[in-house]
Amino acid sequence: MRGVKARGVVVPLKRPVKTAFGVIDSGPLVLIDVETDQGVTGRTYIFAYSKLILHPLCYLIEETGLELAAVGVAASRCALTSANRWLDRTGSNSSISPARSWQGLPRSSTVR
Repeated sequence: MRGVKARGVVVPLKRPVKTAFGVIDSGPLVLIDVETDQGVTGRTYIFAYSKLILHPLCYLIEETGLELAAVGVAASRCALTSANRWLDRTGSNSSISPARSWQGLPRSSTVR
């Protein structure tokens, strides 16, 4: 794995979503790219629910990517599975979890 890049964007929603906290009329998203040594790029996103957490969430994802690159893909799969279970328990139910997407990395990926 070469690295992980994350950036926050806010996109307008065609149909606002009503929740117990109010109306969500825009979608704060963290766009994530995972680049492998073989030139394969995996992409996913996380719906952040609040614009306030976009920057910290991007930082967390990129720092986690650096640590995962240091330990290797096999260990990364194990760590991501654990992270995914933790996110599920904490109620963070993004429609596409980066941990689930990153598990799809090619088995031949080498970490440098």
